[in-house]
Amino acid sequence: MDRISHLPEGILHKIMSMLPEEDVAETLVLSKTWFRTWSSFPFLDFDESQTSIYYDVEKYGIDDIMWERRNTFYNFVDKSLLRFQNQGSNIKQIKLSLINKVAYPRIDYWMKLASKCGVEVLHIKFMDEDPLSPDTRSPRLFPNGNKFVRECYDIPSSLLEIKSLINLSLERCFLFDQGHLNHPIKLSSLKVLCLRRVEFRDKQVFQNLLASCPSIEYITLYSCYGIDYVSMHDLSKLKGVTIVQCSSIMAGLEVDAPSLENFHLHLQGNIYERAKTTIKIDKCMNLNKLFMKSLKLSDEWFLQHRHIFTLLQTLELRYCIMPTVINMSFPQLKVIKLEMCDTLEKAYIDAPNLNLCDYTKYYHGGNFPSISFLNCSSESKINVNLFIRGGAWNFLKLREFFQEFKCTNISAILHICSSPYGVVSVFIT
Repeated sequence: MDRISHLPEGILHKIMSMLPEEDVAETLVLSKTWFRTWSSFPFLDFDESQTSIYYDVEKYGIDDIMWERRNTFYNFVDKSLLRFQNQGSNIKQIKLSLINKVAYPRIDYWMKLASKCGVEVLHIKFMDEDPLSPDTRSPRLFPNGNKFVRECYDIPSSLLEIKSLINLSLERCFLFDQGHLNHPIKLSSLKVLCLRRVEFRDKQVFQNLLASCPSIEYITLYSCYGIDYVSMHDLSKLKGVTIVQCSSIMAGLEVDAPSLENFHLHLQGNIYERAKTTIKIDKCMNLNKLFMKSLKLSDEWFLQHRHIFTLLQTLELRYCIMPTVINMSFPQLKVIKLEMCDTLEKAYIDAPNLNLCDYTKYYHGGNFPSISFLNCSSESKINVNLFIRGGAWNFLKLREFFQEFKCTNISAILHICSSPYGVVSVFIT
């Protein structure tokens, strides 16, 4: 006996929200009840790539059948959104995965419908490859008559006026230009903002965007360009910031967010060219997780920020240019990871609550670095990963290196590079 079909629609929607997307699509053939439930399911996922997944462009070429499939897809999106608008129902989530610029004017229309339906989560992504493009290696090549040109989709003002939005994610081919300076941004409910490979033609647009999101809690910028300086102020609810491979941020970054808990920063580019890039997070007094990669951190930087280490529980520094000697106290630190910070020669770290230390370094000769943990707990675990040139091998120096940790629970993997025999790895506990 089918008892599940007799459950209230809200419970059936909850069940469907926990199913994989493929299984959700299959529920519409189970019964009329499930079809009605699927029709009112407020989590919409539209994937344009499915229109060409079984289509061999190399074999059949670009023909009317392919374009007809796309038009069918666009019409399906139209009808789905219109159905919710006509029913006066709200949409919880919309995911749009697109591959062709033909959809550009339709997106504007879809955003107006989404706004009327009170959408809360909106993800728009342009795919890596367009099967109708002669060069699938370039995701931003689209047909324009007989020519193929590189284009970006210009964010419509209607998208930036969806007051119901809580979570917004945009990926590839999106453009914020000077025109957005003249349009109001009304994202007062937005809590999560994720921008991947998004271009800003005017750096002030990003600052205006932040200023219009007073409820923002999490910000992610990945491979965005057009911003040379980032300033995050007056964001009292901000909890997490992730900035990865944003090569245009050269002038610096400043975050003044007392509630910030997680800060992840990796700026792509030559680390020596970024020597003057300023990183200021000294007002983030609630920080408990800090990740920094490929940055120059001076003595002055550590001195200016040492007070924020009080509540820090996780610290990861990778490929950073650091002072030769640091002496730091981390009362709450539980995890520290130091990877390829070659300029660091001596580190004195007071971390009584430390659980784990991962240390990775290339050793080319001379004195081994000295890493000492003061008040180290007997439960602390130290993992060491050393890459040693064969000619630099010195057992006595290596023994002194391990003794400096002042911890008993140490495991190490030594990668001894000895030409012509390649690399010999030795595991030590």
